[in-house]
Amino acid sequence: MKKKEKLHFGVLISNIDDPCQYTNLQGINDFAEQNDINLSIYVGTCHMPERGNVSHCKTCLDLMKENDSLDGLLLFAGYIGHIYDNEKIEDHVRELSQSKPTVTFAFPAPGIPTVLVENLTGTYDVVTHLIKEHGKREIVFIEGPKGNREGAERLLGYKKALEENDLVFDERYVLPGDFVRTSGPQAVAELIDNRNLPFDAIAVSNDDAAIGAIEALGKRGILVPRDVAVVGFDDNLESATHIPSLSTARQDFYEQGRQGTQMLYRKVMGETVAEKTHINPILVVRQSCGCVGKDIDAASHRELDAKITESSLKEFVLREFRAIFEGEAAEDIVETWANELVKQITKDPFSQECFCRVIDGYLIDYNFYSGELSKWFEALNVLTFGVQKFSTEIANIQAVIPAVIFAATLINNIRVKGDITKEHKKAATRYILRQTTSSLAQTNDVEAIADVLCKLLPGLSMTAAIIGLYKGPVTLGEGETVGAVARAVGFCDGEKINLQYSEEKPVLFTDYPSIGIKYLNKRRSVFIFPLFFEEEDLGLLLLPYEANVSSNVYESLRVNISSSAKGSQLVEKIYELSMTDELTGLLNRRGFLEFAYSRLKHLRRDELKVAVVLFMDLDGLKQINDTFGHREGDTALRAFSAILKKTLRTEDIAGRVGGDEFIVLATVRADEDSALLENRLRKNIDDYNKQGNHQYKISASIGCSVLEVTTKEKFDAALLGADNVLYEEKEKKRAQKGIILV
Repeated sequence: MKKKEKLHFGVLISNIDDPCQYTNLQGINDFAEQNDINLSIYVGTCHMPERGNVSHCKTCLDLMKENDSLDGLLLFAGYIGHIYDNEKIEDHVRELSQSKPTVTFAFPAPGIPTVLVENLTGTYDVVTHLIKEHGKREIVFIEGPKGNREGAERLLGYKKALEENDLVFDERYVLPGDFVRTSGPQAVAELIDNRNLPFDAIAVSNDDAAIGAIEALGKRGILVPRDVAVVGFDDNLESATHIPSLSTARQDFYEQGRQGTQMLYRKVMGETVAEKTHINPILVVRQSCGCVGKDIDAASHRELDAKITESSLKEFVLREFRAIFEGEAAEDIVETWANELVKQITKDPFSQECFCRVIDGYLIDYNFYSGELSKWFEALNVLTFGVQKFSTEIANIQAVIPAVIFAATLINNIRVKGDITKEHKKAATRYILRQTTSSLAQTNDVEAIADVLCKLLPGLSMTAAIIGLYKGPVTLGEGETVGAVARAVGFCDGEKINLQYSEEKPVLFTDYPSIGIKYLNKRRSVFIFPLFFEEEDLGLLLLPYEANVSSNVYESLRVNISSSAKGSQLVEKIYELSMTDELTGLLNRRGFLEFAYSRLKHLRRDELKVAVVLFMDLDGLKQINDTFGHREGDTALRAFSAILKKTLRTEDIAGRVGGDEFIVLATVRADEDSALLENRLRKNIDDYNKQGNHQYKISASIGCSVLEVTTKEKFDAALLGADNVLYEEKEKKRAQKGIILV
């Protein structure tokens, strides 16, 4: 495939609140940025605490199918297993892959490239660690969702670890789970209250459920790790900071996202890629298994002694620095760091002040490459080890070692300052978010909602926000296609957006340029959220993906915008009811006059059109009511209203302003005979009567007046003139025999 100016990839994720998927997105977005690729990120499941997860995967799948601008798809297929069974997921994946190059995460489908984690190996490692390092023998396993491939593989890893360590697998020690925190307490309750089995350790299919299990054990007075060891799988954002910190099998979610996007890019460019790419998890031992004081990556110990093949400190440090900072900074920059630090260490006389000044400068520079300072702790460890191994090159080793240790305090100080800065930013974000949600809660008008977003979201680093509302609410689960957007409001790059679409030309929410998202002038990554209220789909929300904005900010915005959008619909409905005649669907007197006066202002600027006022009475309504009943009288009114609607154009305004009284404000070209409209109406009445729908004929007295000057005063005078003409016609009809007039 020939490369376009900008490729455009669609990404389907299951849940923005899932830290694993959110880290995947960071890897996807970074590769997209480096290769100038636009991203549309469809959020398929929205979290509702009171009702669990509400799936919008069907909506997102439909949108992705309709979006012809997408060059390739990244599907988090393995993450939607709790929504669809494997067979249904495979059907969706196969269908999408037939029209667009596709890569999946955590879900192998025949013939489709996928990124997989070695689930069996990861669980095997953590369970083996419990057995060999801590002597555990009665190990419980909490499963993933039933039918989920990853959960099944992790169970196999548990069984394999037991088998290879001469422990008998007992089905009673396997408890149901669902990859969510609540499944941890549920499993603990089942284990203790119902199965009553002795246990000394619990291995859990994912970290969220493992933390839930730890908390549930604590409430029962069973402490981790003193009484029971617990291990998880994933290493999500909370695992390292929870007390106790969680021992787990770490998935490199960032690398999964990056590699998956690279695979799709290569496939779109016509290259052949492997059907399966496996990424091995890393055993991370922390407090929850009993490794107090060993809060480190077990698989990342640097066996420096065994690796040393270099003949000098400079060669050794350069090799190790390249390994540590690979992918973080350019190789020539890393070489400068290594060479200058070795130069400072071997200088005679050695100066701690100069050495620390150089380190401090590099740390400040490194902050622009990455905020992850732990790599510099590794670098200092390399320097310490190298100084000891190549001590003959060092003039004053007794001064160098304390200087390296002191440099570690510089790193720690920068980290503390960074944490304080991050907390200030979080506080500022929370304040702006409170302002936004508070303003949205008080807003029940779509344009006002857009104004709130335009004013406040730039403070959250968001340069765009677009709300697309359907023509009417769509009930979840009904229909085969998504709704059509009738209105789009918001802003993009400082420009406000307020667009409406006619019923004749419904616009699906896939044509971004037509609603203000300008993909051509710069690369963008955009979230697409379904907006919903209870069981109703209201529309969609576009927000830019920003790596420094947390997922809960997005979800908070979606919830509050959904509520405000629903509120605006209700207000519009109430306003519509106050302006509409319930029986006929035409405007009532108040509605007609308001719309008519507004239309007159517009006509003042159009010299090619003139206004025509029709004043009509439905003839014989009282006799119809007396003879056939009031229900039939209502039928006659609705029939005449239907004839009126058929006669008029979309821009004409019609109202029922009394029991049997109707008014029309229409426009005709200045060179057109104003009587044509009246004649067309009379013909349509005659055509209707020929159908013989009733035991009586629909008849109306009509007065017509041309409005030469479109002012309110002239309009009121025209109404009076039309009324006089109508009165004259009624008098003529009264003189005719057999015509019922009231």
